[in-house]
Amino acid sequence: DQFRDILELVSVRAPTQRPLVIVLDGLDHMTGKSDRYLGWLPDKYPPGTALLASCTESKLSDGVCQQHLKKRKSDFSLTIKTMDQALTKTLMNKYLHLYGKKSRQG
Repeated sequence: DQFRDILELVSVRAPTQRPLVIVLDGLDHMTGKSDRYLGWLPDKYPPGTALLASCTESKLSDGVCQQHLKKRKSDFSLTIKTMDQALTKTLMNKYLHLYGKKSRQG
């Protein structure tokens, strides 16, 4: 298992090194359904190491990844709702305004 091998390498790094955050984005896009059950993720990580994982709950996904992330007792879970079009437009316009720009669509 490659991920566990990488964590083993990380665990032997010098304790004086800075904390390490491993980011796994889009776990729901993994090709094998068995991969999305996340059994390959360990329950514990080496000292000074944290995991940030994301997956999408949508009408197109089967929700397997998100269900398994929520079941993990050792992890913190946060659900972020999809922004509607009006809020997206407002945030985009405010961001552009910071740089003196305007959207072509108003």
